[in-house]
Order: sequence, then structure tokens, then C-alpha cells
Amino acid sequence: MKYRNTRNWSPSIIHASCPLIRYLLSCMALSVMIGGVSAQCPFNVAGSGAASALRDGLALTRIAMNNASMSGIGSVPAQDQVTSAIAANETRLDINGNGEFDAVDASVIARYLVGFRGSSLLVGSAGVSAKRGSGVAMQTYIDGGCAAVAPTRKKLSVMKTEQMSQNSGGVFISVLDDVEIDQNIDLTWLEVQGTLWCSDRDLSVSSGWIVVHGGKLQCGTALNAFTKKLTITLTGNDPTQNALGMMGAKVLGAMHGGRLQLYGEQRTSWTSLGAPAAAGATQITLKESPAWRVGERIVIASTSFEPNEAEERTIAAISGATVTLNQPLTFRHYGDLQTFDGKTLDSRAEVGLLSRNIVIQGDAGSEASQFGGHVMIMGSSVTTRETNPSLRSSAKIRGVEFRRLGQFNRLGRYPFHWHQNGGSNGDFIENSAVHTSLQRGIVVHGTDGVLVKNNVVYKTPGHSYVIEDATERGNVFDTNLGLLPRAATLTVNGLKDQNDQGAAVFWLRTAASTLKNNSAAGGQFAGYWFDMGFIDENYVTKRLLTFQNNTVHSHRSGRPFGESDTWAVWHTDGFVPSDAGVLLFEGLTAYKNERVVESGGRSVTSNSMIADNGMVITGGLLKDSVVVSRSANADVDSKWGMTGMFAYGGFANAENVTWVNYVNGRTISRTLACGIEYPRFSNRGAKLVNSNPSAGCGDVILSDLDGSLSGAGQPRKLVNVEGRVGFPEVGTNRFGLLTSECQVALNGLSDGYAVCPNFDYRALGVTYPNGPTQNFSNDNWRIDVVRAEDGDRVTPDHFRWVSYTVPGKAYRLEVRNRLNASDTMDYGLQTLQFVNLGLSEGDFADPNPQLGGRNVMYDPVAPTRTVMTNALIPTGVYRIRACLRNTTCDQNASNWPQVSAAPSVAALQVAATSGYAVEGGRIYFKLFGSEQLRFER
Repeated sequence: MKYRNTRNWSPSIIHASCPLIRYLLSCMALSVMIGGVSAQCPFNVAGSGAASALRDGLALTRIAMNNASMSGIGSVPAQDQVTSAIAANETRLDINGNGEFDAVDASVIARYLVGFRGSSLLVGSAGVSAKRGSGVAMQTYIDGGCAAVAPTRKKLSVMKTEQMSQNSGGVFISVLDDVEIDQNIDLTWLEVQGTLWCSDRDLSVSSGWIVVHGGKLQCGTALNAFTKKLTITLTGNDPTQNALGMMGAKVLGAMHGGRLQLYGEQRTSWTSLGAPAAAGATQITLKESPAWRVGERIVIASTSFEPNEAEERTIAAISGATVTLNQPLTFRHYGDLQTFDGKTLDSRAEVGLLSRNIVIQGDAGSEASQFGGHVMIMGSSVTTRETNPSLRSSAKIRGVEFRRLGQFNRLGRYPFHWHQNGGSNGDFIENSAVHTSLQRGIVVHGTDGVLVKNNVVYKTPGHSYVIEDATERGNVFDTNLGLLPRAATLTVNGLKDQNDQGAAVFWLRTAASTLKNNSAAGGQFAGYWFDMGFIDENYVTKRLLTFQNNTVHSHRSGRPFGESDTWAVWHTDGFVPSDAGVLLFEGLTAYKNERVVESGGRSVTSNSMIADNGMVITGGLLKDSVVVSRSANADVDSKWGMTGMFAYGGFANAENVTWVNYVNGRTISRTLACGIEYPRFSNRGAKLVNSNPSAGCGDVILSDLDGSLSGAGQPRKLVNVEGRVGFPEVGTNRFGLLTSECQVALNGLSDGYAVCPNFDYRALGVTYPNGPTQNFSNDNWRIDVVRAEDGDRVTPDHFRWVSYTVPGKAYRLEVRNRLNASDTMDYGLQTLQFVNLGLSEGDFADPNPQLGGRNVMYDPVAPTRTVMTNALIPTGVYRIRACLRNTTCDQNASNWPQVSAAPSVAALQVAATSGYAVEGGRIYFKLFGSEQLRFER
């Protein structure tokens, strides 16, 4: 047993007392002089005889600080010996009287053993709501043999009888009351301003609402768990009810410094299969013996593309790691480990325990009405984040089952919810389960520093784990399991813009969080959704995310591949400043997802194992990882394992990636919609295992920075030669990507590619009056990029805002009336000739590009707008040629007006209606619809 609740340790105490371990060593002389200080309270937890500072004080301090090592303490006592001694005397070791042994108590005991007395026993705060708040009071308690004056503990059943006439079945526990739940009881309401304890027996409490108002409700302690059965049922079904004017109806809540401390049994919350489980099986084998019990409910996660293959069962028998189920499995569940290139793929099905010995639930009618109970921890205000430490409430929840909780489409009514509680270091919810929810799961709102660990959240309407409004900082989600959140259409203000219709397992409005060792085990939208696209810029967090060793699998919408936005890890990139940095996803395990990582180019995914997905990464950098097209975890859907890197208007880069089983039409890179979509790919350090560097449909250019993908051994460009599938109006390689210097390899190493010299391909972008998202099929005009040497149009029909150009070749822009090509009076034929404009080589491999402004922009319809090319072109002298509309100018430009200017020239008017400037390697110009313009080096 290891004491874990170290979060009450006060920084001021640590600093003032040296911190304690350093302090005890630096004050060794004083300890030796005093020798063993004989204390009447049993402080000698590290051995027999009189307690001493350097043995017992140090041992107590290490346990309180979550340090398991007992080395250097006398005869080196065993950790279990020390923790058992603390557990046996926890009440007497609670020196400050806050209800549990904590780091403050360890500090006071160590100082007492060194020789401090009276007021000098305590430096800093005594802890939240401590009964003995001064050093003098603590010494009195110690000198009294740590024998606390036994309070007159009242019985809840007696108080109900006493207050019946005035409270109609409700009970008010005042600040002077110390009360125990002595028997099963049914109340109309319960307000706790004093202390309410669970007696050591099976208990059932039913109440319309329960509010811990500055007091404490506690069952068990951190070291002595409550092992009996406790069921709290919330019954208030009047939606207009508002407990204490702040907490709504059907609530178990803590407010104004209230403390909710429920320590249920510390048991295995979830594990994984230890062997495959076939459809029809009545037994499963787990990877460990979890000591679960007959009659308890479990859920087995899907391991296929279909998330709804998760199955809930009851344990009929259990022997070690073998569990007998109450009915056969409907689906198969994968249960083996696989190894690829020395890295292990763990795609074994998770198995979560849904039952706990402490249960908080809504009444039997909750599901039908969608009006369950809810649990809320808050300060003194519903609308304002709490800043007064004495008014912040506290939740220490372990081993609790939450069921039939949440109130659908009601703001702030969730199964478990920290609400505007401010800095809450020390709060936690651990080893608990949320199921049969009516709205969401575990929600952190306006609260910092809480720990959400080892929980199971199953089948929630809306998001499962939530950080709600982007102000939250330093919250930790560790080793949690989430399965099958369901889409929920919420319509009330405050909820309707939080995207529960695309329910995610983890939905976070801020990246200032820690997520590690979690598993998002199936859903129809997103596993981890950093939904930061619609929030105030001031709340965007810079490089404060820790994302390590998380798993995500079985995420698919149920619709055909490519027809939905379903992502395993998704960063909504709608409103993030360019200096916000990238999100680092480390140690990701991802399998059986429609799409894996989408970040708008703002992520680096590293040291990861990715297998059996539809598509792997769009945007950002994938490095030091293994990507498996298809593993032994087979699936009936033909689309699994089809694509590695893919892009749509952005880039995707790979560095030191091992590609496994990319054969038979499965592709390492492709464009998303099989057209010119401004894709940029780069590769360095590729390793191919049973794979070809094959390209899918679309006009793919991949910059092979070291030749490891092409096999050339030196930098090369790989260009797709297969053309575009589904675009019959444009033939194979109609976009000017290949030259005679490119060679189509026939040895299988570059199937689907031409291997070209390291051309500095350039992308030409064109802006349209209504933006590139307008419906072009209804346009009566268009701009085409045309290759000068053969007149081929290189602009695609469906993605007309970008085209690729090849160095040394000339192109022109043509603006024409699509409905009437001869209509030159209204639209004319305008051409802009250019050479080598657009993106440079460095842009292909940039893992974090500055967004926007990289294209050559041309707008013939909005003449009052200055259009800018932000493509970096060489500084030099340029000739600007302009030809007014209705003026005869031949294509060889012999009679075009010409001017020359050096880069230092700020501006120059051309023909009185056109202007340009060459400044710092960038060209600014505006172009009216009545003229033609071109510039030349």
C-alpha cells in the first residue's frame, strides 16, 4: 500500500522547513543531541522504541510525499511496514484535524521530533478547514496522547426524526454537528454544514438533493477504504427546483468550501484481453487477474472498424484471469500482441469494470425522463471562477460508480462536474465508472489542477471527458478508458456550440493539459479532439500540452470512407495564432480508425505505432514511428490500411518512419480527393518492409530528401504518373509535373511514381473574388494556368485555386468566360506570363509553416483591392510589362510598354492604372480588369 494523497502539501511549509528531507539532514546535529524524542502518540512507524526525526520523521515525510524509497532510514524498514503502521493509526496521526493524514501532519510530526514546540511546530497553512489550526493546538493534541476528544456523534436517523416537524423529511446538519449515517434512510433533502460520516455497514441513502455546504461528507479514508456497500439515490424530479439557490435539482453537490470524500475499494478499473475472444465465446482471458466478482458488469471494447461491437456482459464466474460471461459474445475481439520492426503493436481489446461498491445514481425514472441526478463541485458562485481558497470546494473520489446521472440538454448538469472551482490541486476522481449517462461524463469547467485517473466512461450522450471553456490549466487525465460516446444534439445556450453532435471521447478546449496512458476505445467522431477553433485568442495555449502514450482505435462514422469527418486525434485549427507552436503527440497507438491525425499542419506525431487505419496523417510531421498498412487483426472492410500520408490543401511529412505492408494498391502518399489540392509531401529516413513507395490517385509530389524512399540514395522528387481517378475530362499527367528528365522506375521500388531530379517545383495559387470555396460549377468565368509550350491547361476543374509549375517552363494565366469564349467585351482574354513563382523547396519540409499569404494572388474582378504575392522570389531587377485592354499587344511582347526598376523602388505607376513594387524579394501589384500585366526577371 502506498499513500498517494500528497496534494495538500503546502509550498510555504516545504520552503520554510527546508524542504523537510533537506531540513532534517541539515539539522542532524540537533536531532542527535536530543536523541529519540519520546512521544505519547505512536509516531514510531519505522521501527520499535522511541520515535526519532531521522527515522520515523523521514519515513512519514516520504510516504506523505509519495516517495516509496525507505533507503537511508536506520535499518531500512519496509514500505508496507510503514504504510500499515500509518493506516492503523491514521486517526491519531491526523494532527491538524482535517480528517486524514497528509503532508501537513508529516511536517508537524517531523518538527516535533526534532524538538520544536508550540507555535513553531507549524509554518504556513495548516491545511484546508483544519480543526487544529495552530501549533499550540497541535501540541496540545500530541501531548494528550493523540487521543482526540471523542465527539458526541449523532445519528442521521435520529436527526431526521427530530427535524421532521420543521423540515418535512429533510435534515440540516449544522457546523457543530458530527453525524454518522447509521442506517438506510430516505430524505427529502440533506444539507451538510458540519460532518457526515458513513458507519461501517451496508448503507442506502435516498434524497431529493444533498448539498455539502462548507461541511464534509466522508466515507472511508485514503488508507482505509470503505469496503461495504453504499448507494446514494437522487430523487428530486422537479426541474424548477434549485438547491440552495445555486445547484439545481437532483444534485449531490459541494459548495462554499464543502468537501466530498468518498474512498471506495481500490480495485482494477480496466485491463485488456490476454488472448483473442471469438464470436460465440462464453469465456474471456484477461492479461491479469483483476479480482473482480460474480455479478459485476463489464464492457469489452471493439477491436474492429465498427465501434458498436463493444459488448456489455455480467460476470457469471471468475477464476484468476479467466472470466465466464452470462451470455456468449456476439463479435470477435482481438487479443494478441504483434511486433513490427522491433516495436510492439498492442491492439488487444480493453475490458472495463462498470461496477463499484459506492454507487451514486438517479432514481429508476431517470432514463425515461432524461432527467437524472448530477454531481457538482463548486465554489461560491455559479458564474464566476472561485479565487478565495477558503471557498473552493474539494472532491476526493475513488472507487465510485455513477449511473443514471446527467440531465439532457441542461447546462452544467453532468454525472461528475467541477464547476468554476478555481485552483483545485489535490482534487481527484480515480478508479471510478460512469455509465448509463444521460448527458456527458466527467467534466472539468473553470477549474485547475485536478487529477482524473483510471476511470471508465461508457456510452455517454455527448463527450465523455471534457475540459469546457479553455481557461483551465494543469489538469491531468491519466490511464482513463472511454468507449462509445454518442452524438447528442443540444440546443440550450452554452451547450449548443460545444459540438456534442460530434461526440468525442476526450473533448478539450485548451491544450494546457496532460493526457497520458489513456485509451479512446471506439466512437463515431473523434478520440481526442482539441476543439480550439472558436475561442478567444487570449486563451490559446502555447506548448503546454503533454500528450504521451495514449491509444485510440475503432473510430468510424458508419458511413462510407471519405464521407465523414471522423478523426482519431483532431486539432480544430480555426483560430490559432502563428506563434502558438505545434502540438506534440508522443507514443500514440492508433488502429482501426477511419483517419488518424488531423492538425492543420500544427502537430508532430512521434515514437508511435499506427496500424490498420483508413488514412494515417494529414498535416504535420510523423517521425520515429512504425506505420503498418495491414496487420493480423483482419477486418471485413476493404478500405482498411489503404493510405499513409495524405493531404488536402496542406502538407504531410515523414521522418524516420518504417512503412510495413504497403503493397497491392495501398499507398504511402496520396491527395485526399484525387486532384490538385496543393499537397506537399516530404520524406527522410524511410524504411520499407514489404512495401513499395506507391502513390495513390491525385497529383502527388513527394520530396525525397535523402533518396531513402526512391532508392536513389540522393535527393529526388517522386511524382505520381497514374493520373486522377474519377476525373475523365483530364487525362493522365496533364498537369505539367513530368519532364523528359524524369524516369518511371520499373523495379517495383517506386510503383506509381516517376523518379525526377530534385526540381524546385513551385505552386501557383490564385484567389477568386468569393474565395476558393465558392461553387465553381455555377461560375460563368474562370482563371486557368496554361503551359505556354503546348497550350495545355494545367489547372484542375475541381480545385482551381492552385497549380504546379516546373522550373524553366513558361506559363500564362487566362481569364475567360466559360459560357462564351468569344465574349471579350465583358470579360476579355487576359494573360499574365511568369516563370518560377510560388513555393520554394524549403516549404516542402517545413513542419510548422506560417499559414496564409504564400501564393501568387490575382483578382481581375475587384480592382480596388491591392493583391499581394507573398511568394519569396529572388531579389533583382524585373521588367514590368502592361498592356491596356483594347490595345493590340502581341504575345511576344515586342510592343508592350516596358519599365525597369531596382528592388529599392517603393512604387511605380504603369499606364496610370497599374502599380507594382519590388521590395525585399516580394512583388506587390494591383491589376484592373481593363489591362494585361506580366513581369519578367
